Formats: sequence, structure tokens, C-alpha cells
Amino acid sequence: MTGFVAGSLPFIVYLAVTHSLSPYWLYVWVWGGRYANYNSLFSIIALGLRVNVGYFALNNTLLITLVVVVGSIIKRARRVSKHRESEKGDICNSNATPSPDIAARRVFASDVTLLIWLAASFVGLSVGGRFYTHYFFQIMPALSLIGARGFSEIASYTRAHGKHTRQAVIALLVIGFTITVVRFHTRTITLAADWVRGKKSEATVTWFHERLNHEERVVAALVRDLPDAADASDSLGLEGIRRDTPRSRAIEGASDYLFVWGYRPEIFYWSGLLPASRYLSAQPLTGVPADAQYANGERRSILEESSTAAARAQLINDLKETQPKYIIDELGFFNGALAILEYPELKEYMDSYKALGATGRFLVYIRRDLTRKNLLRNPNGPP
Repeated sequence: MTGFVAGSLPFIVYLAVTHSLSPYWLYVWVWGGRYANYNSLFSIIALGLRVNVGYFALNNTLLITLVVVVGSIIKRARRVSKHRESEKGDICNSNATPSPDIAARRVFASDVTLLIWLAASFVGLSVGGRFYTHYFFQIMPALSLIGARGFSEIASYTRAHGKHTRQAVIALLVIGFTITVVRFHTRTITLAADWVRGKKSEATVTWFHERLNHEERVVAALVRDLPDAADASDSLGLEGIRRDTPRSRAIEGASDYLFVWGYRPEIFYWSGLLPASRYLSAQPLTGVPADAQYANGERRSILEESSTAAARAQLINDLKETQPKYIIDELGFFNGALAILEYPELKEYMDSYKALGATGRFLVYIRRDLTRKNLLRNPNGPP
């Protein structure tokens, strides 16, 4: 508790000094509580069971050592309980009984502490009702120490039960660990082979994250008005254009700004353009949580309509001020119910933009007065 307070206090003081306590309370706690209650209890339990079973099946070595440590704690707890009962009997019979080994008590206490740490970390992992795989990083420190303790217990057990038992236990652990390595590091080996070969393999080119990165680079090249966005989307080409960005020179106009409806901050990185609005995510604009907004047809909001309407009004003010040349609708491609044109006030604003169609999984719009055809007709128009 002392550590929590000591770590949180400077942050709270900073929020108070910057008059940000109210937004902090709203965005973190009010929205967070509604986000946690978005899914039903049944769906949360079902998802939790499915993901946890899958996680520990693939990380079976951690599961085995966890079971071993829990079993060890139960055994030691029974011994302590029996010893206490024996002490009571000996007191009645006036007989002296030697106290249990102090070192064993310390091991027992440290093992219990590790389990408490794991339990607290798991509560933090699951409190939002989501069980995404990267959330499990939160329990990895405790699981790693428990794993080390489990191996020491396994080593002691196999030494006491002979050669054949030791061989069987080692074989089980090796098989389980091999499953983990194959599952999680096949991609590592593939990427390493690509690096050595100097060319991406078919497995890498078709990999979900590689395709995602390629799409982001293509659309980033498009909004920088490169002649052939697909050809110029390689990292070297984009690194070249990123040297000449509004971050390294004075802002020249609409072509230096970009707005992305949805959430894809990588496009700002690859293009080097500035966000045209304070809203980098559509969540405060639609009220639909990030993990739910990509389900087609889902539009159930956790926020009041007055709140999202006010945010959209602020968005329009931001866009009128920066007047970005390009607007990208990343969300509408996945969920038509949350497309930018589904909101009347935004649809009215978007009348001044022309749809260029889909680039990858992005719907791209350009200001009508800045299209090539319009600029040819009116060469003295806005830059």
C-alpha cells in the first residue's frame, strides 16, 4: 500500500496542478467502470476460461511448476498444522518437542507470498473483463519466480525417487517446453531467416502484422502525395519523406495535417503528418469501446449521447481550423454502423471531401478543392 501511494502521489499532484483531475476521473474511472461492465458476466467468464486454458496449455511449463508449488504449500501447511497439534498435546503431557526447521518455515512463507503476488496480478489482469493475451504480461514476473521454485521442488523430488522417475519428469518437461517454443518462436526463426537471406519469405509477406504494416505504409505514402503509393511504401522511401515533415520545418498548410477516424496512430508516424484534431481515437466520439467498435453493426455506447455529440462538435471545430487535405476512415471499413458518414453533423462537414475509395482497409477522402482536377481548373486556389 505504501508503495502504491508513493508511486501514485506525484502523478496525482501533477494532475491537480494542471487542473486535470476531473478529466482523469472521467476517462480512467468512470469510463473504465463502464467499459468493464460492457460485456455480460457470462461472456466474461466464458472468455476468461477459454483464454486462460489456452494460455496455460501453451505455456505448460509455467502451469506444471505452479501446480508443484501449490502442492508443496499444501504439504507444508499440513505439516505445520500437525506440528501445532502435536505441540498442544506435548504441553498437556509436559513433554518437549523440537520446533520445526526455521528454514522450512521461511520457504513456506516465501511460497505463499509468491502466490499472493500472482493472485493480485491476476485480479489486475482480469478486472476489466477482457483477457487479451498481452494482458498476461502482468502475471509473468510472479509466474517466472514460481517457475524457478517449482523446478527446485521437482529436482528435489526426482533425486529422492530414482533414475527412472527423473528421466520421465525431464521428458515431460522437455516435450511441454518444445510445444511452447514451436508455438511462439517459429515466427522468430522465420524472421531471422528472412534477415539473413535479405528477402521476405511468403510466410512473412502473408503474415497478418506484415500486411497491416504494408497497408499503413501505403496509405501514409498516399497522403504524402507520392506518385505511386504502393511502390513508395517501403521503409526506405517513407523514411526519406519523413525527413521533411512539419516536425522539422514550419507548417505550410492543409497538406501537413491528417485526421484518422478510428485509431491508427502508426499512419501519423509513417507519414510524418500532424493530427488535425485532439481526437486520436474515435471512442469519445462514438462512445463504443475500442475492442467492440470493430464488430460490424455494434454501436452500443457507454457514454451519454450529449457527451459524444459535444465531442463531435469539438472535432468539427478542430477540422475547420486545420482543414486537413486528407481524412481517413479506418473504422468504417470494419463497422459500417460507426462510419464517419453515419453521423449527420460529420456527414455535412464531409460534403467538402471527395471519396477516393478504399486503400487496403482504409477509406480515404480528399478535400474537393484540393483534388488534382480542381487544382488544374483553378491553379491559383489554396495550397
